[in-house]
Amino acid sequence: MHAPPFALQPDLFAEATDAAASSMHRDTETSTAPAPVLYRCRPCERRTKRPHLWRRTLSRTTARTAYAHPAFAQQIALTEIAWTLDGRTHAGTHPPTDRCPSCRLPTTGQPIRGQYHAARQCDARCMYAKGPDCVCSCGGKNHGIGHHRL
Repeated sequence: MHAPPFALQPDLFAEATDAAASSMHRDTETSTAPAPVLYRCRPCERRTKRPHLWRRTLSRTTARTAYAHPAFAQQIALTEIAWTLDGRTHAGTHPPTDRCPSCRLPTTGQPIRGQYHAARQCDARCMYAKGPDCVCSCGGKNHGIGHHRL
């Protein structure tokens, strides 16, 4: 029997990888909160010539993981977002699509960004708003609820 013309070299990085994996410390923090989302169906608006919006409250789970990366010698943070709609979980930063109650087409939504401002009273501008930004005394709790027509 002849010896092979080449010999396999030992894995030079096996020891370093094992040491790095043992020294890598991960901290994971998970939070779940209700997130209101404003949906707008443009085809229904073109057909009926009036605003067609609705608001749904989804469950938003955010998982933040932080660990010290051995190659970069710095802290690395990862964020994963999951949305729950009708018992189904969707991953991603944007909320999942919802079917329009009228035409049943999938429609994208925008999360409502509420900011509390004591000097501004919540009124019809907030309750019948078409955009996702809310700066008033409700802090986004009443934003877009006037469009609810199911």
